Amino acid sequence: MKIAYLFSRYPVPSQTFCDTEIRALEEAGHEIEIYSCSPPTTSFRHGGPADWPRARVFYAPPGPVLEAWADAARRDGNWPAEMVADHETRFGPRYEPARRATHALYFAARLRRRGIEHLHVHFANRATHAALFIHAMTDVPFSLTAHAQDFLVDLGNDDLLRRMCERAAFVVAVSDWSRRALVERCPAAAQKFHRIYNGLPLERWPLPRAISEPTKSGLQIFSVGRLIDFKGFDDLIAACHLLQERGIQFSCEIAGDGPLRVALEQQAARFDDPRYRVFLSGLLSQEEIRARLNDCDVFALACRTAENGACDVLPTVILEAMAAAKPVVSTRLAAVPEIVEDGVTGFLSRPNDAADFTDSFVRLAGDAALRLRLGEAGRSRLAARFSAAEASRHLQTLFAQAGGIGRRADQNQVASADGRSLFCLCDTWPPPGFTDGSTPTPAEIVACLGRRPGTCLTALKPGSYSSASDTSTDLPTMEVLRAIEFMPDEFVLETHWRNAGTLAYRLEAWRAEIGGACGTDTFLLAARRAVYLDRRAPSNSPRWQHLHSVGPQSLLCAWLLRRLGAAHTISFLLPPRPEGGAGLPGSTLRKLAPEFVGGWVVGERKLAASFGPNFHGGKLDAQSWMTGLEQWLDSASR
Repeated sequence: MKIAYLFSRYPVPSQTFCDTEIRALEEAGHEIEIYSCSPPTTSFRHGGPADWPRARVFYAPPGPVLEAWADAARRDGNWPAEMVADHETRFGPRYEPARRATHALYFAARLRRRGIEHLHVHFANRATHAALFIHAMTDVPFSLTAHAQDFLVDLGNDDLLRRMCERAAFVVAVSDWSRRALVERCPAAAQKFHRIYNGLPLERWPLPRAISEPTKSGLQIFSVGRLIDFKGFDDLIAACHLLQERGIQFSCEIAGDGPLRVALEQQAARFDDPRYRVFLSGLLSQEEIRARLNDCDVFALACRTAENGACDVLPTVILEAMAAAKPVVSTRLAAVPEIVEDGVTGFLSRPNDAADFTDSFVRLAGDAALRLRLGEAGRSRLAARFSAAEASRHLQTLFAQAGGIGRRADQNQVASADGRSLFCLCDTWPPPGFTDGSTPTPAEIVACLGRRPGTCLTALKPGSYSSASDTSTDLPTMEVLRAIEFMPDEFVLETHWRNAGTLAYRLEAWRAEIGGACGTDTFLLAARRAVYLDRRAPSNSPRWQHLHSVGPQSLLCAWLLRRLGAAHTISFLLPPRPEGGAGLPGSTLRKLAPEFVGGWVVGERKLAASFGPNFHGGKLDAQSWMTGLEQWLDSASR
C-alpha cells in the first residue's frame, strides 16, 4: 500500500517509536510518505540519514501561503464552511477548526496527487482533527494511534475524541491500559480499538558484551527522558540522596532536556562527595543512549502522574533498557507493569515514593547475579512481547482490512509530483517583478510548466500574498497554489547539513572558486538548501534532467546542485530588481555562468552577452521562455 503518516510536528526527538514503526512498514514493502503540519523545533535528530525512514517528508507551507489556500478555496467554493461551523459550535473555537481545515486543504491536494491509499496519525490531537477534514474532502480512510496523555489530558474534549474514533477506520491503543481508557470514553467505538504495543527492532540492539563482565565499583544508574514533571527525576535524585545516607556508592546519569533542567541541576549539585554523584548530560543521540545503557548496571525511571493528569504510559526507553539486558527500576503506573514484570525483569515501586525506589537500588547494588538474571529475563520478554516486526504485521493487517481508495496515481502523475524531468527553483513565490511585462507572469509560468509532464516547481520562501479582502484580480488561484512547493524551515535544512559529513566540506571548498564577492552567509544558506534538495532529488536515473533557477539565490543553489550531480543541465532567469542589477556581483556571475547551458538576465543585455551566446538580456515573453526550456530539456534527455 501507499500510506501517509500525518503529524502535528515531525520529527520530535522523544518520538523514536514513530520512526521505528515507519521503518518496519518500509521493510515490509509499503511505500510511506510523511506529512507534517509544523516544522521541528530543533535540528537534533537521532542517527543519520541511513537510520531515518526513507519516506519523503512534506511540510505545510508558511502561514501566508496557507491563508492564500483558504482564500482561494472560499473564492472557488471548495471551503468546507458547514463542517468548520459545525466543529466550532460542537467542540468550541479553541480547537481552531478553520486552521485544521486549511491544513487539510493543502494536504488533501497532495494525497490525491500522490495516490495515497491510507492516512495514519499518531496522537489524538490537532493532526487527527485535521485528518477528519482530509477524510471528508478525499474519502481516503484514516486511522489513529492513541497513546494516553494525548486524549486524557492534551485534547481535553471527549466529544471530539468520540468523533475521531467514530470516523476512523480503526484505532490503535499502545497498551491494554490505554485501550481501557479509550473504551471508558468512547464505548460505541470499542470494536475499533486494537492494542498494539510500540515495538523495538531487537536485531538493531545486539547483546552488549558488558553483560557478562564483572561489575564496576559502585552502582551505575542511568535514566533518560524529557525533563518534565511526570518523569519524576526529582524523585530519582531524592532516592540517590537516600542511597548516600545508606552508604551505598553510586553514579547516576540523567540524559535529556526540558523546562526542569535548571531545578534538577541545582538538586543534583548538593552531592559534594565523588563517591555519590548525580549529573545531567543533556540531550543525547540514540547511539550515545545505547552506549550508556550498555555500560550501566540499572536503568531507572521514576515516572508519576502530574497535577494535570499527564503521565508516562509505555515508555520506549524502558524497552531500550530491556534490549540492553539491563534490570529496570520504575513505578507501578499506567502500562509500565505491562512491560516490567516485578521481580522478574526489574522492580516496580510506588510513584512519588523515593524510599521505595531506594530499596530497589539497594537490592541490586550488592547482587551482580540478580542484575544479570533480571536483565536477561527482560531481553527475553522484549523479544516475546514487544517485537517491532510483530507490531508491524498487526498494523499491516488493519491497514489491509480498512481498504484504500482503490486507485493509485499513475506513473506519469507520480513523475510529475517528483519532478523527475524538469525542476524549476524560484527565490520566492510569487516572484517579485514579474508583472511589469518584461517577464512571464506567475500564472503564465505555472501554465507553461503544467503542460510539461514530470515538472516540479519549488520556491525557497514565500513572496507577497494578497489577503482575502484585496480586490485585485491577480489573486492566486487554487491551480497555481497546487503547483508550488516550498523549502522547509531552517531547522530541517540544518538537520540535513549536520548529517552531510564530508559532503558539507566539499561544498564549502567550492566557495573559493567564486571568490569573496559572494557573502559567507549567502553561500552557506545556498549550500544548506543544496544539501537538502540533493537528498530530495529522484533516486532513479536520470535524476533531474534539467534544473531551471529563477532569481540569484536559486542560481547559486542550482550551481551547487549541478556540481553535486543532481541535475544534468542547468539554466537561469534573473528578473529585474527594483534597485537595478542582477542581485549577485557580475564577477561572481561570470564565474558561475560556465556551468549553465544558457539563461536570461532581464534588462541587462551587456551583462548577459558577457556570459556567452546562449545568454540573453532584454524582455522575455512566456513562449520564448518555455521554448528555451524545452530545447535545453530535450538536449539533456539525449
